[in-house]
Amino acid sequence: MKAKKMFVAFLMAVVMVVTSPSVFAYTGFGDTLQEAVMLYRWGYSFEDQFTLPIDNINDYDYYVTDYTNGDQSAMGFHISMKPQPGVIYDLQLIEQIQTGELLK
Repeated sequence: MKAKKMFVAFLMAVVMVVTSPSVFAYTGFGDTLQEAVMLYRWGYSFEDQFTLPIDNINDYDYYVTDYTNGDQSAMGFHISMKPQPGVIYDLQLIEQIQTGELLK
């Protein structure tokens, strides 16, 4: 889908992920849609890499990729998580238009 003056944002919710609580815990960081961590915004290099620790099974972390002024029709993410026995990883992509309405 091409972005024609339409605000298309992809919010990634990485849910129910875990290791034991860490000194790098991020509870309170990117915990709501309003506080989502910006991974990419038009005009910045999309080759940047981010290493973002996920702290515990009760923490939801949101990340956003903003193509407001771009014309990208595709995007890619590589997510690496260390497998833990009995742990469920839940990754969701949410597409939203400029008005905040969810598309899918």
